[in-house]
Amino acid sequence: MTLIIRLVFLLLFTTSCSFMDKENLLIVKNSITGYPQNIITEQMFLSQKFSFAEVSLGRGPSAILSLRSIENNIFEWQSADGIIIYTYNGFVVKTFGLDNDIETNFKSLEFETPLIQNVSFLRPPLYGIDFELSVLERSQKLIKKGWVNLNTQQVLISKSVPFLRWKSIEKFWINKETNLVEKTIQHIHPQLPPIKITFYYKY
Repeated sequence: MTLIIRLVFLLLFTTSCSFMDKENLLIVKNSITGYPQNIITEQMFLSQKFSFAEVSLGRGPSAILSLRSIENNIFEWQSADGIIIYTYNGFVVKTFGLDNDIETNFKSLEFETPLIQNVSFLRPPLYGIDFELSVLERSQKLIKKGWVNLNTQQVLISKSVPFLRWKSIEKFWINKETNLVEKTIQHIHPQLPPIKITFYYKY
């Protein structure tokens, strides 16, 4: 917050006019409140040919990743600028094109816990680090997804990486009828903000 306050004052004092222009006001606003998310409308959904996901890092802007393939229950999602995210049962198991990419031994990654897995951080390189998953809570939650409200099962999962002394809580919202993950917030790398993914399936 201190950094944000300094940014506000810097922009105020470096603006030659007695007021800030719209671009600088937008920078300040987005630094404090975050960029637009949950941007999908019914019209946008209907215009898409294939399943897709709305993805954001922290409070950053949303990006749309289209489903390219499904193989062995691994979903491959790709953005227009080449970012690729692989998911398995809703878990992010591999990324390509992020500042800090990761890859896990996804073939045995499931919700049944406690479960020991391992992850490799590709940038910077750190390979074969064990982490433990365990379910903390299951509950019924009504969520806002795009233009609709959904009744889901919320699953909170504890993730612990002892080698790095890093712990996080991963959140999943699962459609009770289809058993598909509708939305998730995960911490995939200690140097990245949490990744938020909302899935939009087309059948």
